[in-house]
Amino acid sequence: MFKATLFSLLLLFISFGVQAEELKNFTLPIYGKKESFEIKKETKKYNKILINFWASWCTACIQELEELESLKKKHEKNGVLFVAVNAGEKRKKIKRFLKKHNFSYLILEDKDRVTSKSLNITDLPKTILINNKMEVLFRGNRPPKKI
Repeated sequence: MFKATLFSLLLLFISFGVQAEELKNFTLPIYGKKESFEIKKETKKYNKILINFWASWCTACIQELEELESLKKKHEKNGVLFVAVNAGEKRKKIKRFLKKHNFSYLILEDKDRVTSKSLNITDLPKTILINNKMEVLFRGNRPPKKI
């Protein structure tokens, strides 16, 4: 009986300590447009948002972007928005890259990597999946197995 009570108390304390990471709000310019994208505002429109941080020099990023393109076709009808954030490159370089690679998701520019740094993006590629409450459901170097 004592062990069962102790175990129940332990589970209770652990559950109080577990809290979902909340993504910080950010606003970035949309590539090729004059308007900007604010993540918090967009979460109200979608069930989930998948954010991928990438650069044109990163071969793993290119592979992941291609993989995300097929995931987008599969999941966008379920209210999932796919966003690709270029981390630190000039517009000319992004333009050259996008001429070679035809990706259909929203491209954002983090030219000075201010947003990337504030979100602790230290390596590329990095994918973050959030729900409509800004809670991080997944954070990793590969796309999540479940969206």
